[in-house]
Amino acid sequence: MAPDDLADAVDFVYESKIEYLQRREEAKRFARQVTGLTAGDLARLENAGYDLASGRRVGGATAGKLADFDVHAVEVARQYPDLGLGDPDRGDDVARAVWDLLREGSQPPPTKYSDEILDAALDLLWRAAAWKEKHPVEQEEEIPFARAADAELRRYGRWLARFAKRYSQQEGPREGDRRIDEAGNELVFHDHRWRRPEELSPTRPAAF
Repeated sequence: MAPDDLADAVDFVYESKIEYLQRREEAKRFARQVTGLTAGDLARLENAGYDLASGRRVGGATAGKLADFDVHAVEVARQYPDLGLGDPDRGDDVARAVWDLLREGSQPPPTKYSDEILDAALDLLWRAAAWKEKHPVEQEEEIPFARAADAELRRYGRWLARFAKRYSQQEGPREGDRRIDEAGNELVFHDHRWRRPEELSPTRPAAF
């Protein structure tokens, strides 16, 4: 396994995760806007023993908003098809998926060298190696880790990534790193502090 390959895979997976979390926060804001409901509204219903179906019979403002919840849920699912909320045309229960989306809190992003990111990066390399073995390219080098045991691959990959991190003496966020704050806003680490993308000078963009 080439260190550069693992580093590239970690970068790709980490940035994809940040983008996914940002997209999910956008979907939550849109769902709150079209339904008029918040996580607090759903929590109060559930704490009182109600769910999506029974909550419509409670009465009051919240029940009124739930009357058209199915329609709004379809709207959210169609607006954000990449989030896996379901396909209304297949009869998926998108109302339940959007209910769960609304009730969840902000999801903090994992650290770049967390097991979650490293495992996903290694899975990506594993699948790429397996594909290359089935579709060899002339004069391309063999990929030895493609034949390694899965447990050994993960153990070696984690060690290699953490060794590279220590060797480079990177502590804390790096220039261009991104995260989602508690309010669901995207932040970029630039000039030694976290900033919103709109704060970045067009002549000095953050490195992504």
